[in-house]
Amino acid sequence: MCSPARLALLAALAGGPRGRAELQDALGAESSTGHLYHHLRELQRGGLIRQPRRGTYEIVGRALIPLLAILSAALDVGPGSPGVDDPAPPSETEPE
Repeated sequence: MCSPARLALLAALAGGPRGRAELQDALGAESSTGHLYHHLRELQRGGLIRQPRRGTYEIVGRALIPLLAILSAALDVGPGSPGVDDPAPPSETEPE
């Protein structure tokens, strides 16, 4: 799950079931259909997503909360993220 492509797919699926075309868009134009299916197969093998209908994928219910926590950490924390590079605000109780 540490690949950026798999994180992008999981982030897209966090909003609900998605079709193949939407997931392809999540990977970007340079990604092939084979690349997409490789990552979808690995996420299915890991028990994180399922395919309820042909061409549609969704996150497995029991995996949703842990995945949201992982995605939140992976996508929000890092250099350039809001609050990460900002200095701590001065305390309101500091003497002037």
